[in-house]
Amino acid sequence: MILAIEIVFLIAGLYALFTAKMPSWIIGKGYKAEGGAVRLLGALMAALLPGVTCMGFTAGFAGAFMNFDPTVWVTVLEIFIVIVVAVIVTVSLRNIRVQDVPPQPPTYTNIEPK
Repeated sequence: MILAIEIVFLIAGLYALFTAKMPSWIIGKGYKAEGGAVRLLGALMAALLPGVTCMGFTAGFAGAFMNFDPTVWVTVLEIFIVIVVAVIVTVSLRNIRVQDVPPQPPTYTNIEPK
């Protein structure tokens, strides 16, 4: 389950990083988020999977030398990191997003019929 969330974050993060737009299924229908802040959040989201994988590999490698099994601690730390990143992204996107209003047809109020 955690891996699925990390893969979703990787895909959405890479999309946001390259296009500077957050996908609508992340921010909600009727809203849009664009710009440099979205690229920064995309980089954070995309770095989650490689960062956690590197952390797990390093902990496992160090645990092999110290003769203990770090599996439980690495899993708990991974869950904690995913939750923290999800909260950071959610709170930041709530502040960045703006309502996407469709263009309205022009209204001519000064035209009088003859």
